[in-house]
Amino acid sequence: MRMWWLVLPLLFLLSACVPPSQVNTGSSNTPPKAYRTEGDLKKEVALLKEQMTDTRVLLDELRGQMELMDKKIQRLEDAISILANEKSSPQALASVRGKALEESLNAESNPRELYDKAYREMVAGRLEIAKKMFNAFVEKYPQHPLADNAICWRAYILYNQKRYDEAEQEAERLVKTYPEGNKVPDAMYIMGEVELKKGNIAKAKELFTTITNKYTFTNAALKAKEQLDEMESSGGG
Repeated sequence: MRMWWLVLPLLFLLSACVPPSQVNTGSSNTPPKAYRTEGDLKKEVALLKEQMTDTRVLLDELRGQMELMDKKIQRLEDAISILANEKSSPQALASVRGKALEESLNAESNPRELYDKAYREMVAGRLEIAKKMFNAFVEKYPQHPLADNAICWRAYILYNQKRYDEAEQEAERLVKTYPEGNKVPDAMYIMGEVELKKGNIAKAKELFTTITNKYTFTNAALKAKEQLDEMESSGGG
């Protein structure tokens, strides 16, 4: 019994030292942590709507990709069917190849990859395919740093196909559209070569001279200088 008389005063003192924040009074003037204002709820609704919109856009993109894949599968199946038939006509085979090329151009989304593919086709001697790829590149990416290169190669291909007027038109287009481009001297050189083919010696000489004077340290200038020297030695100057 004596121990209880000693413990009771101690418990009383300890209870008096409990901080007010730890005493449960049964009521509080501060709102609970879970309480949200009308503004908070509106923000949350707006965020959810934005997320729903993003989700719809993503779903639309996925649907588009699936449709493209379905079309590609169908075309490949058609191609397999035609190629498997030994009696397929050359026209049918050409149609299959044309569709495959078109599909490749439409599906290509990386400009550098498209340009590199076109260049490889050109080097391999498949000039018509390369020209179509360069066409697609210029149409899709006219502001790309390689756009003038693509036009220049297109002019080069046309020249090698002996389509001289078209080649000169492409070269002139490059010079006008991309006057500061790195392929301007090459385009002018093609124009000079075309003028030589046409027999316009004075015009060709003028172009070659401009290249050597204005674009001295370029491959085009070296080739233009060779042409000028040859024209001088042959008495065409």
